[in-house]
Amino acid sequence: MPAEATVRRAILVVASTLPLPVHRPRAEGQAPPRNPPPTSLQSARRPVFCLTEPVRPPRKSSGPATALPRITILDDAALQPRPPKKDPAADDRALAVALQRRLIALEDAYADPVRQARRYLRRRVREGAAATPRVPLAFFRIPGSGPHMPPRFREVLSALNGMAMETLLPPPDSS
Repeated sequence: MPAEATVRRAILVVASTLPLPVHRPRAEGQAPPRNPPPTSLQSARRPVFCLTEPVRPPRKSSGPATALPRITILDDAALQPRPPKKDPAADDRALAVALQRRLIALEDAYADPVRQARRYLRRRVREGAAATPRVPLAFFRIPGSGPHMPPRFREVLSALNGMAMETLLPPPDSS
């Protein structure tokens, strides 16, 4: 079961049960500092769980660039050999640190979903009532789900996805 997608949906469901916080604007000209990505696990801040999912663009019909013909016009550039591929072992340490930090953030979010739900609500209040509200999750193409997932897990994720989607619907008009 895709753990991150499941925890994100659970956080939205928990957030729907909490009251909205009061928005306190920041002092003018005061923006939060942006830190560069950490290079080791011994960073000063704990990793933060990402509350949004990337919404993938529609697939291109032309196929991947490697499937297309390499030569379109026969000139000097077409006769040059392909550039050598990057050595994947060079980035192994950075990838390992990023994966470890992501798992720590997932563990923290799983351990305290109410805290993450409050963080989501603060963010939502800070963004305000935008003309086009940002949808935080990819509800129709859940990352990590697919035919490989056992039916029991797929049913649980589908139910949680439905509950999370309902939290973003406007309240019914009672007048």
